Amino acid sequence: MIYQLDCLEHLRSLPADSIDTIIFSPPYNKKGVRDGVKTCTNIWSGSNIDYDQYNDNLPEPEYQAWQIEIVDQCHRVIRPTGSIFYQHKIRNWARRGYHPMTWLSRTQAQFYQEIVWHRKSTMAMDERYLFNTTERIYWLCKDKPQVYKQQVDTAYRSDVWAIPPAKNNAHPAPFPEQLVENCVLLTTQPGDLVFDPFAGSGTTVAVAQRLGRTATGCEIDPKYVAMAQQRLSKYATFNSLFEI
Repeated sequence: MIYQLDCLEHLRSLPADSIDTIIFSPPYNKKGVRDGVKTCTNIWSGSNIDYDQYNDNLPEPEYQAWQIEIVDQCHRVIRPTGSIFYQHKIRNWARRGYHPMTWLSRTQAQFYQEIVWHRKSTMAMDERYLFNTTERIYWLCKDKPQVYKQQVDTAYRSDVWAIPPAKNNAHPAPFPEQLVENCVLLTTQPGDLVFDPFAGSGTTVAVAQRLGRTATGCEIDPKYVAMAQQRLSKYATFNSLFEI
């Protein structure tokens, strides 16, 4: 089920202690962190992510406040045994690094563990920095999360996951399915509820449903909602669950 709604609007409408696992990756504010500076050099052009409607260009303090409110709402709606997987990256601009823990440490969520996603490649070929081939997955919780480590493939039982980026996906920043599968298997059982507040092309919902979980998401952009709908329609048994 995908709702075409703003994520905060939808999160505020959900009851507390109602979701087992939340998995999401927000926009990174790559333009906003540069103070609106337009970059067109070869070293930066490949690192831009251009969404269909969202311009990813908030003043950085405003962006961080937005992220804090989203994580706090996610913390409110997960069960006491629930988990949040928040995927982000360290951004660099003007001789400064912007680490996600800067704002995550100001949320109500309890920090449980950091997972390093080793992408094996990068589009940000800036010669002034070491090439950034990793992103971070922050495992957050409310109290004591349920953990089913034995369900995860042995290749992903450490805190470094070597997974190549998703291919053949028209969304500009899609999750690789293996990354979502690891998070789902690590913290849920069949029938548990998984949610993605930035559903994009529907990867989280599709993977969770394939694994026998109940899954919902919201996405503000109608183009990506349609993309997710087309993707989920391939799962014939799930067609009746899809709703906008």
